[in-house]
Amino acid sequence: MNNKIIILLGLLLSFASCSLLWEDLDVENENAPDLDDVYSNPEEYPALLTGAYRVWWNSAIGQNPALALGVGAEQICSGYGSWGMRTFNTIPRVPIDNREGDIVIQPEAGGWYGFYPVVGTVNNIIKKIEHEGVEVIINGEDRTAMVLANAYFLQGTAYGHLGLLYDQAFLITDVDIPADFEYVFTPYKSIMEFALERIDRAIEIAETNTFQAEQMMPGVNMSNEYLGKVANSTAARMLVAASRTPQEDSSIDWARVKRYAEKGIDTNFFVYAQVGWQGLAANIRDTTNPLHIMEWDWVRVSQRVISLMAPNDPIGTYPRPEGVHEYPEAENPVDHRLLTDMTYAGQHGNWNPASLGFHILGEYKYTRYRESFSVPGVGNIDFLLKAENDLLLAEAEIRTGGDLQKAASLINNTRVERGKMSAMTGGNSSSELLDAVMHERYVELIATFMPLTYFDRRRTGTLIDGTAWHFPIPAQELTIHKLPIYTFGGKGNEM
Repeated sequence: MNNKIIILLGLLLSFASCSLLWEDLDVENENAPDLDDVYSNPEEYPALLTGAYRVWWNSAIGQNPALALGVGAEQICSGYGSWGMRTFNTIPRVPIDNREGDIVIQPEAGGWYGFYPVVGTVNNIIKKIEHEGVEVIINGEDRTAMVLANAYFLQGTAYGHLGLLYDQAFLITDVDIPADFEYVFTPYKSIMEFALERIDRAIEIAETNTFQAEQMMPGVNMSNEYLGKVANSTAARMLVAASRTPQEDSSIDWARVKRYAEKGIDTNFFVYAQVGWQGLAANIRDTTNPLHIMEWDWVRVSQRVISLMAPNDPIGTYPRPEGVHEYPEAENPVDHRLLTDMTYAGQHGNWNPASLGFHILGEYKYTRYRESFSVPGVGNIDFLLKAENDLLLAEAEIRTGGDLQKAASLINNTRVERGKMSAMTGGNSSSELLDAVMHERYVELIATFMPLTYFDRRRTGTLIDGTAWHFPIPAQELTIHKLPIYTFGGKGNEM
């Protein structure tokens, strides 16, 4: 290893409450705790897991890279360029500017430096329990299964997010010694296979053990039953979202998706909106998330989404024609959620279509979750809705030639109940039902896990030509390993 410690190695050697990135081996960090001391007391493992959950949560809901992918998928629109939005909002699409700089605002760096600190903590806990035989006994009660199940779930979800976002990543696990690890990249498909394997292990432990609820995040009590449901829904989400092309989408094991979704959540998975749990960029700063940015009016709902909800109104015209500075409020939306989840705000006075293009404009703000972020500590931040699990199960039913009436009923849970749209039935064709599934995913799931629309449009081949299909390894990491810097984006260089 050269005289610079690898940034990733510094992250993996740390535990989740530490956000420092060591660069010089010659500079001793006198404040860094000894790892043996940190992990010597198993009674502290639940607290360490809470720290890891906090890092994962803040990265998953943070604005980087969510906002860039949101505009890239035409879920939101913006006249601003913060957190990589300008690159993903430019038409014709341009390459990602993968360079050394501020990892907080570079979209290709946010996930990389946001999720890897989780890996370090859970690898160490799993190693202690699985390979060294440590038991977690707290107040005379064996909590080993609870700790291990949560550790495997976090290990899987952290690597799952890396597999969703990047073309490749380092796969360092609980069996590796970080100081001896050979930093060879692993392709995203293998990263996702490992992630799902570890989530499966968490599910197995949750299904074969009974443990009392442990509050791992504000308002989230992880009993074995609840962890099993969240893990199943998470696995279904990741298995579907990982596809880069329609060809990969067609090869998804939809029977496996169905098995996961059938055992998934039956209530929304959310975290209380407390200070410290409202998002971070690259695990460092900018304690905000897309909900804040929506409230600040830095982003609005894209014309494409409005066109799905009010196709018969002038504002439903998509793509937005050049020269149209403002559309009037929709008068006849076919989807009632335009009236309940969004607020007409008219023309945005600070966005200049003359220099950026009229596609940046939008008249509607997304206000469904306003109470969740307007006052800290009030409301919930939804991340994985029951509706998403319903739609995953509906799509799996359709794609496996299953019960189309069941699929229709699952779609209607939100299509009819919230959208006030006409009901789907088992008599609809598979194609019509799939179109209805995607409508619900594009409209109902806005601002839960913002990259979802990007992943959906990626797998269905409907992203604007030239939009990058995933991120390259950040330039900072490549430079340390003395590897050439590369990128994606621009027509012909999507992947």
